[in-house]
Amino acid sequence: MILSGWWCSPAVPRGLHDTICYPDKGATDKYYSSFPYHASVVCTKNRDPLTGYISEITCKGSIKNRKILIIDDICDGGMTFILIAKKLLKEGALTVSLYVSHGIFSKGKKVLHNSGILNIYVPGRDE
Repeated sequence: MILSGWWCSPAVPRGLHDTICYPDKGATDKYYSSFPYHASVVCTKNRDPLTGYISEITCKGSIKNRKILIIDDICDGGMTFILIAKKLLKEGALTVSLYVSHGIFSKGKKVLHNSGILNIYVPGRDE
């Protein structure tokens, strides 16, 4: 099923993604009910509250041969997205892209692209 919804236009071109990835509990809680009929990947992470270091990422759902769009509300440095993109691609995803409603990109977008993230979408910005 090709993704459609409130966030697809005009920021996300139609037809490029077939699976939504929720990168953490917050994104799952916020967005999952908006896309009940789409294939999905739900991720969890263990982060040290003192250092911010992410020690483990797990992803469950349809990954192999999928064109995955990670959705979340904000990207600051992007480490969660970097680790998830690498994991999804290692597990057989065809492509991984990122949609965020607010992009800070404090480490730049190049680090995200270098992790395998093909496209970065932010509403109202030409990314």
